[in-house]
Amino acid sequence: MRRFGIATFGLALAILVWAPLSVGSARAGLVGSARQEGTPAASPATEPPPAEAPAPTDVVTLVAWYALDPAGDVLSVVPIQVDPTQQQANPAPGGQPTGQADLPADGLPSITVGDSRFVPYNLTEENPSGQRWTWFDGVEGLRPATLVIQIAGIEGTYNDYIGTATFVSRDEGNAGGVLVLALRPPGAEPEPAPTAAPAAEAPADAAPAATPPA
Repeated sequence: MRRFGIATFGLALAILVWAPLSVGSARAGLVGSARQEGTPAASPATEPPPAEAPAPTDVVTLVAWYALDPAGDVLSVVPIQVDPTQQQANPAPGGQPTGQADLPADGLPSITVGDSRFVPYNLTEENPSGQRWTWFDGVEGLRPATLVIQIAGIEGTYNDYIGTATFVSRDEGNAGGVLVLALRPPGAEPEPAPTAAPAAEAPADAAPAATPPA
């Protein structure tokens, strides 16, 4: 009987010790569950902040649409229109030509926009026409492609302005494209690009640079 009493006492003591632990674990589980249920849902990603305003500049930007004129001799320059999504450009419906671009195969280009006329300048022996093409995949004649000409105004509103004329050619045939003129007013020469500072010499005991994988 004494042994049975000791065993009973030990069992009762174990129950007393285990009970608070069990209640504490259950309470912690309930608290954790309540916290999970009460946690607010993550807020949706916020929209990116608006782009900063462009830096002030005296460069004038003219944008137009161009397409081969009916006679097939020159490119007609007409007003451009962008769709409501601001993603796709097309010629403005019913827009009348405001200029033209003549790009002869054996002569100098000439571009007119409104009352202004532009011709290439700063020509070199390596590039006597002033035309620089960038073809798709580097294959000559493959489009979309880009033609850039360094130009100077010789008549009209933009007389003596200098800059670039960029033709973005969409496709073969009469697909047309976008013409962008970026013009700097006379007397406002672009500043030369800053010269990079010479790289500091590495100390004599420095470890050699790792060789890139082949």
